[in-house]
Amino acid sequence: MSHLHLGPSMSILRGHFVAFPVRSYRLKRESYRDYSSSFETYKEDSLYRKLLIKHIYQVKFTVRYRYIYHASMIESTDIPNLPGYVSIKEAADLLGVSDKRVYQYIRAGRLPAQRVGHILILPIEAVRQFKRGPSGRVRTKAPSWRAYRSRGTLFVTDIHVPVRAGQQVALLKKMRTIQKLDEHTFPGTVARYVVKSDESLTSLQILLIWKSTEMPDEETRKHDLALFQEQLADVLEWERAQSTTNEAIIHT
Repeated sequence: MSHLHLGPSMSILRGHFVAFPVRSYRLKRESYRDYSSSFETYKEDSLYRKLLIKHIYQVKFTVRYRYIYHASMIESTDIPNLPGYVSIKEAADLLGVSDKRVYQYIRAGRLPAQRVGHILILPIEAVRQFKRGPSGRVRTKAPSWRAYRSRGTLFVTDIHVPVRAGQQVALLKKMRTIQKLDEHTFPGTVARYVVKSDESLTSLQILLIWKSTEMPDEETRKHDLALFQEQLADVLEWERAQSTTNEAIIHT
């Protein structure tokens, strides 16, 4: 065993720096050498035992850590078909959230779960009936009405346009693409809404809110709208669209 003595209270053993007190002993002069040799051996053995015990505890903790905290890596895998139950991954897919969010719901007591070996399973009915809370801070008071008090006014362009028969799915896909690519933002608007006119999505309502001080001229607005119409020409019947632009009186 590699051992380097640094002084009366410090030693280095296998790359570990350890400080420990050395008790003073009253020794006879004639037995000092023998005692010094045995005492150095005792220090070496004692320090080795301490490091060994420390290593054992570290190994035990590592094994326990892997079992408790790394189990989620195993639980994310799909489990064999078990009637009435789903895995963490399957529950996350049903809820449209991440695996981590499902674990948070379980720890908060919002979702029941049972452990089978290293796998957590959840009752499928509980997952289906689960209602996610609203994201962000919940509004406790409705916003007050107010009037636009700056040097300008607000205008609202209201467009109603029918959806072509059988093009509802394609329309929604195009809308998601526009959102993802951040296209057709209509510069000068302070808010934009695309609303389903009914549950079957037979028509669409488009609301563009403009600030008069930033509202572009009519020619620019028509050009931006024409580009928007061109991209959605195969799913919307623009030839039957109705559009009005009016001033807002009060708003939130």
